[in-house]
Amino acid sequence: LLVIARINGMPLGVPRDRWGWLFALAIINITGWMVCVGYGVANMAASRALVIAYTMPLWASILSIFFLGEAMTLRRAAALAVGMGGLVILIGAELATVSETPVGLFFTFGAAWFWASGVTLLKRIDWRIPTLTLAGYQLLIGGLPLIVGAFLLDTSDLPAYSWKAWGSVTFLIAATSLGY
Repeated sequence: LLVIARINGMPLGVPRDRWGWLFALAIINITGWMVCVGYGVANMAASRALVIAYTMPLWASILSIFFLGEAMTLRRAAALAVGMGGLVILIGAELATVSETPVGLFFTFGAAWFWASGVTLLKRIDWRIPTLTLAGYQLLIGGLPLIVGAFLLDTSDLPAYSWKAWGSVTFLIAATSLGY
């Protein structure tokens, strides 16, 4: 993303007083989200994990009241009630199954909270840099702990993956970077 930003003439510089916030945002948005959602999906059914992880807007709405000074309006309260009610309906019937996987539940809710916290922080700070530059640095900074962790903790044999798997990963990285 940083290469694409540079090719498009966007500045890559980050104001000196924003680097600390950028590191925090990268760890929250990229590292925290990826670790939690990965462990969440590994420890519970992907369908349940997906529903829980995508409760992020509910938590972001609550966090924005405290950290962005947004008002708790009747409309917002109703939306939160409907959203929470939907969550109860979607996973309530399977609560016994979900409670059998507390680690997955903990990590998946953690992923939703990391995502919501990152979005709230993103809105709180006047970044003064292009969004593409900000996203590129987030991926770079937040991805480094993931790469180090993968090499230290992953025992799989990378060369054993097929050329189709490597091609798919390469395509997804390129497509995501180009905004597709």
